[in-house]
Amino acid sequence: MPQGDSAAPCRVSVIVPVLNEADNVDGLVERTLGALDPYGEEAELILVDDGSTDATLDRLLRWRERYASKIGVVALKGNHGQHAAILAGFRASSGASVVTLDGDLQNPPEEIPRFVDRVESGCDLVSGSRAGRVEGIRRFAVSRLLHLVGPWISGVPAHDYGCMFRGYSRRVVEQILRIDSRSPYVPALAFHAAGSLEEIEIPHTDRLAGVSKYNFRGLARLAIDLSIGSSRRPLHLLVGTGLVILGAGTSLVAVALLAALFAFTADPLSLGLAGLSAAMAGGIIAVQAVLTLYAFRLYRQLRPGPFPQIADAWPTRRGRGSRSDARVECRAEPRLLLCAFREVGHAVLRHLIDSGAAPIAVATHPETDEDRSAWPSVSELAARHHIPVLLSGRVDSPGFLRTLIDLEIDMILSVYYRRILPAAVLGLASRGAFNLHPSLLPAYRGRAPMNWALLRGETETGITIHEMVESPDAGPIVSQLPIPIEERDDAGTLSAKLAGAALDLFKDTWPDLRGGDYTPRPQDESKAFWVGKRTPEDGRIDWSSSAREVRNLVRAVARPFPGAFSGNGRDRVKIWRASILEPMPGNPGRPGVVDRCDSQWTIACGDGGRLIPIEIQPEGQIPLEGEQLETFLASYETRSISGATGGCST
Repeated sequence: MPQGDSAAPCRVSVIVPVLNEADNVDGLVERTLGALDPYGEEAELILVDDGSTDATLDRLLRWRERYASKIGVVALKGNHGQHAAILAGFRASSGASVVTLDGDLQNPPEEIPRFVDRVESGCDLVSGSRAGRVEGIRRFAVSRLLHLVGPWISGVPAHDYGCMFRGYSRRVVEQILRIDSRSPYVPALAFHAAGSLEEIEIPHTDRLAGVSKYNFRGLARLAIDLSIGSSRRPLHLLVGTGLVILGAGTSLVAVALLAALFAFTADPLSLGLAGLSAAMAGGIIAVQAVLTLYAFRLYRQLRPGPFPQIADAWPTRRGRGSRSDARVECRAEPRLLLCAFREVGHAVLRHLIDSGAAPIAVATHPETDEDRSAWPSVSELAARHHIPVLLSGRVDSPGFLRTLIDLEIDMILSVYYRRILPAAVLGLASRGAFNLHPSLLPAYRGRAPMNWALLRGETETGITIHEMVESPDAGPIVSQLPIPIEERDDAGTLSAKLAGAALDLFKDTWPDLRGGDYTPRPQDESKAFWVGKRTPEDGRIDWSSSAREVRNLVRAVARPFPGAFSGNGRDRVKIWRASILEPMPGNPGRPGVVDRCDSQWTIACGDGGRLIPIEIQPEGQIPLEGEQLETFLASYETRSISGATGGCST
């Protein structure tokens, strides 16, 4: 389904699920639009067709043609039930206040302003309670039973569990969409998101046309959704029942043993067998309930993807001027796959979680001990918030692709992720795939751009957010933020500056990305160049290079990276910090040799300049500074600290 524009936010959204209500559609839409007249262009009506087999969808679309600025239509693939249809409507809505009601007109749409008033006064969840209910005896009996046990099962203190006339704040709707359960009982989800509930009494009349879609089977399915999807209390009751039966059976076995010993009953064997049977039955019930509880817990942690699937959607044309009548899938929140690593990936994930826009899954890399000591763990943060974690193996494998298809992702964000996503993966992101890259593209495409910028003595770098295409780092630019590189910066300080800038840029750009409200610009290919992966061995110092080139290498691989080094084995020395003396005529020195120059211990370089070590670390020892450093360098006086070459070339 092609992607279209997101609807501009409005004041009120009314969502009405309908199933085979062709005879009621005209009256429903007329009366609902009349109730929305006080809100003018700040209101929208979202009609969700739940797989109707009559002329319902055709009539809905005729109304939408007449009122395209106020009416949106969503058509589901098949019949999924009223609560699933409500969730589809939530995704298509944009109102600050959201009202839901049935399409049978048994509850008057004229009551909508009462719900809006309560939500706008600060109540997150308003539930209707039907007065003078009109329904058959059998349905009334089942409904009353559900209403009696419902508060105990779900923890929702409502008096009318079957009334779909409700008002929600936008905050609660967004929380419900993040939960995204396959067997949703919307009132329970809403109550736990809101934490409070207000009820108002509304009229209830007989149907004017059509028949009720909630038969005995439908009510039974609702009860199952309520029990399984909203609470563990029925399972706790089952465990308790099993333990009671187990205890009673065990007691009978004990009585039978005593009877056999003291002969106070004629048939201790029958008594013992009855007790043993009861004990076994109780044990089986208890064990089964405990296993079900564990399964329930896994289900709550690994909630599956969006449900139901939308066949077609015709959004309102409000707020963006003219736009095509494209059939689009409207969602309030993108189904985001976050591919993230290191401190910036952690910071972006934390921001998404804190802002209520947590990704549906996180792809990251297995972390080494060195990674954990250098950067906060992305995988641990995701796991704490019950976000599925995909540890990177082969991102082009059929299994990885199938997982993403099952998750139904529609957006990808890559932050310091080390894998190149193939075209098949990028093609799943109907709402866009974006990468956060630590350079001012098109310069420094590729790996370790910050380290390469320091190595080459750049005075400026930055952060780029760009669209992802098959060629890495080559997609159109969405936003950029330049960062100056100061003379005192090294990999540690510049990493911190880039991390802060990356988070700032992401916070500024994310609202545009999630709403599709941005204008990318192509990269200038004439200014593009690539840099490659660096390894620890690339930190070896070539003393025939200039003093500035050697210092740039020291800066480029300083902590938290492996460090610049000279020598081999036990004679290896790492140089963590250093300054330079510019070349002095007549005193070039031999490259790599330690001597005193200008009252300082220095190491001669190829251009006649000198490197002044500030912090070094001999192999197997702690870092040395100050007097300890001077003592160590004095032991090398007039000797080469290395003799090895390589590593400084730019």
